[in-house]
Amino acid sequence: MHSVRSLVLAFVVAAAVLITGTCITCSFGNEWTCASLASDFSISSTTPNDMKWDIGGNGAPDPYGRLTVARDGRAVSGGSESIGMRSDAFGFTAPFFRQRGITIHRDDVITIRLFDDDLGDDDVIGIAYLTVAGRTMRGSAENGAFSVTVTCEE
Repeated sequence: MHSVRSLVLAFVVAAAVLITGTCITCSFGNEWTCASLASDFSISSTTPNDMKWDIGGNGAPDPYGRLTVARDGRAVSGGSESIGMRSDAFGFTAPFFRQRGITIHRDDVITIRLFDDDLGDDDVIGIAYLTVAGRTMRGSAENGAFSVTVTCEE
């Protein structure tokens, strides 16, 4: 009798997901509601071409950029925020979505694009893609120019 009940329950759950599109298993570690996403950046001391980021001073870049959360290949509504420019910084922290929070799902992709503010044309520091697998994600830019840790804060 228990196997019939289990089979019926499984069928009802599957039907509910198909009909409503609601992630019933999200409460089992596939969805995280974050008051903010805390991000910790570390930028290489030189460009990928082994040059200083900026002339003068300590050669540090003036980073700025954007963080975007995508689900199924599309940006999540309200899931993109700018990273304000920091002067002469090899490392910095940046909180995202503090005012409204954000919900992230397993396999969402967080894309971070960083640029170096210059007097002429700005330089691309790098782009990192982090796949959500829990509350904390770590990654590096494809060109190795920066690393980042992003943490979902409750």
